Amino acid sequence: MPRIVWSIGITLDAENLRYEVFTLEQGFKKEDDVDDIDRNADEIVIYEDGIPVATGRLFAEDEFTYHIGRLCVKNAYRGRGFGKLILQEAEAKAREKGGKRVRLGAQFDKAGYYEKLQYRKETGELFDDAGYPHYMMVKDL
Repeated sequence: MPRIVWSIGITLDAENLRYEVFTLEQGFKKEDDVDDIDRNADEIVIYEDGIPVATGRLFAEDEFTYHIGRLCVKNAYRGRGFGKLILQEAEAKAREKGGKRVRLGAQFDKAGYYEKLQYRKETGELFDDAGYPHYMMVKDL
């Protein structure tokens, strides 16, 4: 059974997992990943048998809108529901904080995954995030 750990601010496990997925695997620059938001964001890490396998962060955009970001799952653990679990946990935390909606920037080739989980493209227009096309997606809570 996975263990879910929330913290305020990025943890070493979250940072290492993001580095492995975003920098080593996907080729993003490390300096494009860790940012000032990480200091105060709610950070979630999911552990399987003591191994950090998935992470994400949550922060307020405004009083009723929360942003889910930096969601990633360790390669060997994909397809086992960890991404969906991160989203469900982040959505629940946003609701606890009074959120009415969540937003996220989805890599363009991952938009279909989020649509299956009731997210919709906000405008349908792509935007650039660190040199990679993304859709802004939203879900009402």
